This record gives sequence, structure tokens and C-alpha cells, in this order.
Amino acid sequence: FMDGARASLIQIGNTADDLALLSDCDWVLEAIIEQAEPKRELYRQIEPLLAPHAIVATNTSGIPMRALLEARG
Repeated sequence: FMDGARASLIQIGNTADDLALLSDCDWVLEAIIEQAEPKRELYRQIEPLLAPHAIVATNTSGIPMRALLEARG
């Protein structure tokens, strides 16, 4: 962070306990196992919780985005 005070804007969580926190997020960074199906399943779980303006990013380095977005609306 260029400004250390900005770190307080970041909140971490886990998929078992904290998905409801996503409703207040502007940006969600997904960082789970590097396999397409678990990532797609997570997207299915979080999609109904997100605000319309929310951005979802992934840390994937090898899975094409088109594969992650299969069956998405």
C-alpha cells in the first residue's frame, strides 16, 4: 500500500463462514485451488450475494477466463 492506512480497508474471510460479508464489497479477489470447477462453483455461490457494481477478480495464471465463465449469465 502506498498509504498504510488503506490496509484497514481490506478484510479477509473464508468460504465456510464469511460469504455474507461479500454483500458490502466493491472488489472480491478469488484465490482458491487452481482448478476451473471449484472456481466456477465459488462464483455460483457468491454471485447472488454481490452488489451489482462489485468486481470479481481471480489469481489464476493458467485457466482461460472463458473456461471460468462457462454457464454464467
